[in-house]
Amino acid sequence: MRVLPSTGSVLLAVLISGSMGCSGASITRFDITPTVLCEGERAVMTWEAKGKAAIAVQEEPSQVGGQDCIASGRETFAVTLAAGSGSDEVERRAELVQLQSNATEPIALHTNAVQGSNVVASGNKNPALWDSRVEVESLRTCQNRPITVQHAGRSAAIGPGTTSDTLAGTSISGYWELRSALTDEEMRTPSLRPKELTILATLRCRK
Repeated sequence: MRVLPSTGSVLLAVLISGSMGCSGASITRFDITPTVLCEGERAVMTWEAKGKAAIAVQEEPSQVGGQDCIASGRETFAVTLAAGSGSDEVERRAELVQLQSNATEPIALHTNAVQGSNVVASGNKNPALWDSRVEVESLRTCQNRPITVQHAGRSAAIGPGTTSDTLAGTSISGYWELRSALTDEEMRTPSLRPKELTILATLRCRK
């Protein structure tokens, strides 16, 4: 096993399970563990491939939410494994996230229902990316409206400009439901209803 030079603040330890053969190129396995790094951690990459293998690590542009809902305290890297033999080349790509302390992550969901006088947005936060060790520390609203949050069997009512730790300790991944009361004007005019509800989670790594 060897450690690659750091790119940004990420360190990768590489374990080659197999990289050989010259009858065409193929990649049968490419894993990164864990996919989310807490401070001081390293990721281990393992692969099995035919052909000459090469790895490229590139930092991706930051993804931000609205003006008051910005992802911060994290770097996302695209890790690409290429295997080549003559003119034959194949690639596999994976994402790796480096978290810093007090990192934030928007939870933005498209509204998909109106129930009574509430607009509802629901959906899953990518479980393939967010390791179960990454948990919520606190939540705050990103819009000037009250939002009720349901996640991991808990519920929190968050007012505009306020922060809640009711869901502290729950995983960032999984199913989320956000709902917000419609104003009288929004009730009368559907086009004024929000197309998306967004909250901002401050994250921490489970010890």
